[in-house]
Parts: sequence; C-alpha cells; structure tokens
Amino acid sequence: MSYWPFGVTWCNIYVTCDVLACSASILHMCFISLGRYLGIRNPLGSRHHSTKRLTGIKIALVWLLAMLVSSSITVLGMINQNNIMPGPNECVINNRAFFVFGSLVAFYIPMVMMVVTYALTVQLLRKKARFLEQHPEGELFRRLGGRLASSKHSNNSQSDGSSTSNKAVEMRKFTVNNNKQPAYGQHDSSPPSSLPSVAAGHSALPWRWHGTTAGTGKMDSSN
Repeated sequence: MSYWPFGVTWCNIYVTCDVLACSASILHMCFISLGRYLGIRNPLGSRHHSTKRLTGIKIALVWLLAMLVSSSITVLGMINQNNIMPGPNECVINNRAFFVFGSLVAFYIPMVMMVVTYALTVQLLRKKARFLEQHPEGELFRRLGGRLASSKHSNNSQSDGSSTSNKAVEMRKFTVNNNKQPAYGQHDSSPPSSLPSVAAGHSALPWRWHGTTAGTGKMDSSN
C-alpha cells in the first residue's frame, strides 16, 4: 500500500509502536554487550551482584528509555498532525528535532557503546588467552579450572606410587633382616641371646628355680 487509509489516530499509534520496538531492541543489545564485558572482566563480582532484582531493574530501565523516546513522537503527533502525516494518506515521521533526538538516543549512542564494549571484550579475551599460553601452570589457570583435575590426578598418582615404593622398600628390609638372623641350632649350639639363660639367676625363671630350690631343700632334709 502506497498510502495510509486509517487516519491520524492510528498513524500516531503505529509510529509510536514502531519507535518503541526499535528503541527497545537496540537498548537491549546495548545492555547485553555491556553485561558481557563486565562479566568477562570481573566474573566473580558480576556473578555475585547479578540477581533477579537487578535484572528486572535493567529490563525496566530499557523499556522506560524506549518509552521516553517513543512518547515524544506521540506528543508531537498530537500537537501537529503534520509531524506524522505530512501529506494526505501518508504516515511518516516529519520532524527534524525528533530525527536528531531519536537518532542519538536510540541509535548512535547505543551503537558507539556496543562497538566499544565488544572491542574491549575481544581485547580482554585475547589478553587472557595470551597470558594462559605463557603461564599454563599459573595460579590463575588452575583457578579457572584448566588443569585442576589433571594436577590432582597426577599428584594422587605420584603419592600412591611413592607410598607403594616405600612399602616395598620396608618389606625388602624386613626380609633381609630376617634372613640375616641364623636359626637356632644351625650354626651354633648355644641358644640365641634373646632366650633367657638358666645361669641368669632366680629372676630369669623364678618358678623353675623356686621348684628346684624347694626340691633341693627336701632332699637335703631327707638326707
């Protein structure tokens, strides 16, 4: 259709909704780019401060700004219909002041913010990637989870291997020591030093010496 057949009122509603939808879309993309940059630059802080309430505030702010931009054309159309209908059966915006205001708030300023934030985001990602390549075993890389699992696995395997080798060495020493001790009666007729000797006195085998003493006393008395 090359003309507008619905009158001034519907033309004003159409123009207002058109500006509102376009402004809200551009402002949403602007806030998304800004949130991505802040999330990459400070992930822990952004995650801590990112709540449902703050998200709702951002969405409400976007729609308020979009309505602020679109409401101006609504007022201009109500004041003078030539601002939205310059000719008969023609529905277009025809106000240079709104062109400047709407273009700055709803297009150029968000565009500059998106270009700057995405450029900073790419630069920050390249800087972090370069740092991780130069310091693959750094504390930041382990904190990010790059080699946390592998380092834990290697440490556990090394500790298990060292404990196993220590146990093997101890068992080998114990076996060698046992083999070095001769068995009783193989090389020497004398008992080993660990066994108590009969000539050690009454304290070595008290029951035996007491019985022998008692028996000797009885024999002496009988004699």
